[in-house]
Amino acid sequence: MWGTIVRGAGRASRWSLGHQSRGMTQGDGTAAATPVPLAVLKYFFVENMAEKRVPHRSAHLQLARDAARRGSLLLGGAAANPVDAGFLIFRSPQEAREFAEQDPYVRGELVRKYEIREWSVVVGSLYDQLSSD
Repeated sequence: MWGTIVRGAGRASRWSLGHQSRGMTQGDGTAAATPVPLAVLKYFFVENMAEKRVPHRSAHLQLARDAARRGSLLLGGAAANPVDAGFLIFRSPQEAREFAEQDPYVRGELVRKYEIREWSVVVGSLYDQLSSD
């Protein structure tokens, strides 16, 4: 199941459902990896975010560290050069949404809008660890 939540100034949340296949086969007929469902929270920052975030950064990072300690936030960080977006990987869309609603960057209006996408992970160095949880 794929979904998107988009929030921005004056926009209500939108959740659209699509299709996700499980138990797929590869071209050679062998079974494909079972997807591990995660959620990607993408922030679209205001201009000059690198400077504007300074008064909010400590509280934002504390919220992120707390979410990581609970096991809901797996990775997070900002795009570099320019600092115009942020990406955070969560275990579920609900955890991503709750984080965004509490985030000092969102509350401080440093995020123009955000998007939450379900992400089906099937390969990578962390896949084995995630798929065994």
